[in-house]
Parts: sequence; structure tokens; C-alpha cells
Amino acid sequence: GPARSRTFSRLILGLAGSLLSVLVFVQAMGVTLPGFVPALTAEFRATGTLGNPNWTAAFLLPLVPALVGAGSELTGTGQSRNMARASYLMAAIMALATIATLSKAGAVALAGGLVFYILLNSRISWRLRFGLATTMVVGCAAVIAWLAWSGLLQNLA
Repeated sequence: GPARSRTFSRLILGLAGSLLSVLVFVQAMGVTLPGFVPALTAEFRATGTLGNPNWTAAFLLPLVPALVGAGSELTGTGQSRNMARASYLMAAIMALATIATLSKAGAVALAGGLVFYILLNSRISWRLRFGLATTMVVGCAAVIAWLAWSGLLQNLA
């Protein structure tokens, strides 16, 4: 049925993202594979197959919350326990690969995506969600205050 095909498509996307993640990890270790983009750019960032670390992060980013959601959806369904664990494992691998690309925008988007997943997940207690939202607001206000105090805010404009 539709649920089975949705799970299968997530598995295929997860496997593709995991393969790209393995390539990112190999490149982050400094290994150059024949026929691929050079392992590290001048900034020492893993590029994946796409030639640009930001593009690689942009490919991996939407897969992380999708696989976390798939794992959450499959948790507690007995026979799908291994599929749920595989989904969580693939999401963790892709999150680490996103960080390994050293893409600043990718890291911020990854953190934001996971935070919003937690905020919107009705299975997580409202106290944890409220605490996370409060921490985010206070943290953002502290960063903005520090940027304004240090004079860096004018440089960003």
C-alpha cells in the first residue's frame, strides 16, 4: 500500500544519502578517489560528488528530518523495529556528514531543522518543547546582543 511505498522510497533516499555521506567522510580524511572532484577544496572542505560542500549539505539536509520522522513513525510497530533503527542510523550518519562538509549554512539549517522537528513533534512532551523554544529565544537574543556589542552586527548588514 501507500505506507509501504513511502517507507521504501525513504529507504532508497536514505541509502543514497548514506553513500554520499561515506564519500564525504573519505574525503574529509584526505583521500582522493580517481574520477571524483578533488577530495578537499582550498579551504579543506569535503565536497562530496557535487563539487561544492554547500550543495552536498543541501542534498543531505532534507533527508535527516525525513529519516528521523520515518524512524519515529516506525517505532513501536514490532516488525519494523529494525527499519526504525536503520532510519535513525542513516539520519545520524547524514547529520555527521553535513557537519563534515564544514558548511556553516548547512550546520545552521541542520540544527534549525532538528529543533523544528522537536517543536512540532506531538509525541514529545510540551515541557521539553517549551524549554527548547525558550532556550532558542534566549540564545538568539544573546547572540544578537553580543554581535551588537562587539560591532560585528554592522559588518553583517
